[in-house]
Amino acid sequence: MIYGDWIVRWGRACPEKEALVDVIGGRRYTYGELSAEVCRMANFLREELGVEKGDRVACLSFNRAEYIFLFLGLSRLGAVMVPLNFRLARGEFDYFFEDAAPKALFFDGAHGDVVASFKDEVSLSHFVCLDDEDTVGRPLPRVWSDLSQAPPPEVELSTDDPQLIIYTSGTTGLPKGVLLTHGMITWNSINTNLGWDLCSEDRTILHAAMFYTAGWNVFTLPIFHCRGTNILVESFDPDLILELIEKERVTVFFGVPTMFQMMMESPRFEATDFSSIRFMVLRDRISDIERPTLLIAAQEDIVTPHEQMLAMSEAMPDARIVSIPATGHAAFLEKMETVCTLVRGFLTP
Repeated sequence: MIYGDWIVRWGRACPEKEALVDVIGGRRYTYGELSAEVCRMANFLREELGVEKGDRVACLSFNRAEYIFLFLGLSRLGAVMVPLNFRLARGEFDYFFEDAAPKALFFDGAHGDVVASFKDEVSLSHFVCLDDEDTVGRPLPRVWSDLSQAPPPEVELSTDDPQLIIYTSGTTGLPKGVLLTHGMITWNSINTNLGWDLCSEDRTILHAAMFYTAGWNVFTLPIFHCRGTNILVESFDPDLILELIEKERVTVFFGVPTMFQMMMESPRFEATDFSSIRFMVLRDRISDIERPTLLIAAQEDIVTPHEQMLAMSEAMPDARIVSIPATGHAAFLEKMETVCTLVRGFLTP
């Protein structure tokens, strides 16, 4: 199999290459070690929960290494990850469980009370806690060391098989479950890697919440695809991000306008060494053509190349790259307005 098996393949080909820096848990994983953890998770899903190709499994958790193991383990089996927004109110979860019909729910201890409040009202076969707590569900840490690290049997997968369901905000009605296939995610990674010339020496920070498409597709999966290194944090904190850019020698970074603003306003900003950065990316909504002015300001302060990205959960997590020229900012803004107009026209029925 090719789809869904990137990490296990890299685990065999380059087992000593650093894959993941878990800032939350204070651990570093090589591709060999990450492959072993993914296989543990896949074997737990298959043998203990009976998860098969096409099954959907939901996750309600803050960012953590086990979230990554879960997604990659499900992908190895041909099952589908359904990340849930941890900012939802209690009554909003019912719709997602009915719509996605997951076979199991994984959750962290921080959301145990939320899960307990709806556990008896939803039709789920399994509840699994990522922490060592058994109040609501089965605690995964208690069986983790006993799970086999051997790759599970291969599953035949095609480009059209679903891999991830991301729910949009639902501004004109109920949230829509956007189905991203193995082909879409793989080609997004290939296009991202080619478009930005990403390579095995690149290092980025995974700070976006994993219920967003950006949490997986910009740059997490493309970086894994090219054997680079992801640096995992629980959430965006400007001081921590600036510290990690310098300490971990980050080479590529993306953020939304508010994040860049917060970084520039941090007391750490002026003293941060950005010399390892190859480029930074501003990820924005198609409607926000005025935001490049912030990026221009960031470029002048950080003195590093920047890119503007337009994105859509429904079709193209990395939709368009437009470089900010060293001179001629007015021309750049005019170019951005033209691009946004074209994209809007393409999307309008």
